[in-house]
Amino acid sequence: MTQARTSPRAVAKRRQIALAARELFLSDGYARTSMDAVTQAAGVSKQTLYAYFPSKEVLLRSVVVDELTGLLAPAERPELRATRENLPEVLFQLARGYLRHLMTPTSIALLRLMIGEAASLGSMRNMFREAVPVHILGDIREFLAELDRRDVVRIPNLDASARMLVGSLMVFVAIDGWMSPDDPVLPSDDMVRTVVGLYLRTLDLPEVTP
Repeated sequence: MTQARTSPRAVAKRRQIALAARELFLSDGYARTSMDAVTQAAGVSKQTLYAYFPSKEVLLRSVVVDELTGLLAPAERPELRATRENLPEVLFQLARGYLRHLMTPTSIALLRLMIGEAASLGSMRNMFREAVPVHILGDIREFLAELDRRDVVRIPNLDASARMLVGSLMVFVAIDGWMSPDDPVLPSDDMVRTVVGLYLRTLDLPEVTP
């Protein structure tokens, strides 16, 4: 059964359903989107839909995870190429990558959907928490832990340091993204470099031996 669900055909079918559901969630809202509407939009039977997604909540969670948590591909391990000399550039690329992913119109629309539904659907609050801040915090914490292990930086409190960096990025996502009445506006590269530079001042950077 596991192999059947991970075959190229099954993966494509799952993606087909998720994409159709995403468009319905964004256009009609979570509450007004029915599983019947998803079957029609995706062009699948109800039996097929429920074989992949046993409930509407599971379907929404999949849509959110696919869109918002695919932030770093497995091959992209920036901490493995970071050195004391290039750390500012590696951190800049990492921060800019997160912002570019989280601040697309589709990502912001999904964030607004989750926030809007959270008041009436308690599970949505936890879904948002797990899909965005907790997920990114985990990634950043692992990134910093590897830097600390390799003595690129010394970080006595990984959790606090990760929260400081993620918090700096989420301010842009919130103020210039889901709270904005207009389309999301990415911060300039100069602004991101400034934020990264300020964050680097909080780290203990061992001196480079000539």
